[in-house]
Amino acid sequence: NGGERVKVRGGSRAHCSFELPPNSPPRFIIRNRRPGDRFQPLGMDKAKKLKDFLIDRKIAADLRDRLPLLIWNEEIVWVGGVEVSERFKVTGAEADRYEVWLEGPVGTGVD
Repeated sequence: NGGERVKVRGGSRAHCSFELPPNSPPRFIIRNRRPGDRFQPLGMDKAKKLKDFLIDRKIAADLRDRLPLLIWNEEIVWVGGVEVSERFKVTGAEADRYEVWLEGPVGTGVD
């Protein structure tokens, strides 16, 4: 697979590359956070509450509910404009690679 490109409106201009297991269906959902969401930050061996991750990263409270989340197979792949998940980072191993961009004014949320 030569990779796919997905454009998401909302947020500052930001870019992310990530990988899915080979031949995985590229079906994604874009949504805002929900209570109980969990995310595995880069370098961590397990997931943590998304709320705690956003607080640790000092994301302003008024922006947290407006950040777009890229979801695959019910897992957060990317917190838009903030960080890709450890589970989906580009490793160079056999995988299908994707790129995604945010476009538009900062903090406008998911359209």
